[in-house]
Amino acid sequence: ADKSGGLISGLTQKMSGFVAGLAGSVGIVQTLRAEYQNLLEVQGKSAQAHLTIAPLQEELVNNLGGADAKGVFKTIEQLSTERKISQEVLTQAVTASLSARGDMGVDAVAGAVGSASKIKRLGSAQELSTLASGILDTQKATGLGTDQALGYLQQLQSVSRTKSLTDLSQNFTPAVGGVMKLGTDRATAGALLASLSQ
Repeated sequence: ADKSGGLISGLTQKMSGFVAGLAGSVGIVQTLRAEYQNLLEVQGKSAQAHLTIAPLQEELVNNLGGADAKGVFKTIEQLSTERKISQEVLTQAVTASLSARGDMGVDAVAGAVGSASKIKRLGSAQELSTLASGILDTQKATGLGTDQALGYLQQLQSVSRTKSLTDLSQNFTPAVGGVMKLGTDRATAGALLASLSQ
């Protein structure tokens, strides 16, 4: 309760004030009832939030493969605060994106979801995870960092006929990797695929 805004210490001060002022028992009971109701309300909201996110966190932990769960939850909490996106949506997005990480760490997945959330703030968990997976695939195919991979996808978007980042991340990224295996650099591979889209 103290962590939830000092409710107990606040109530103690009010009780002390009433006792010192020799207030009637009715006033004390009314104050107690109001404070108790307030406490129940705060706890209820808090409990509801935990009940909502708890199964999502459990699913995430089950898919982490031994990675540091506390670190991932902390990253999600920070992203939620920075991007003003609910922890539930971000947790779902990270969980759904884990399958795209390959040999990359879980921190890379959280980073990809973070990058995707820069431009998909109002998107669903599915949209975030699809773009994050595309970012991870682009990183693996091109060797770029997280934000650079997103920038690469945005460059492809600007010069290709396909204008959906989600579609690009699902369809172009595997092709970029395939073309690069033939000996071209990422810029040439991107240009070639953008031209083919026209």
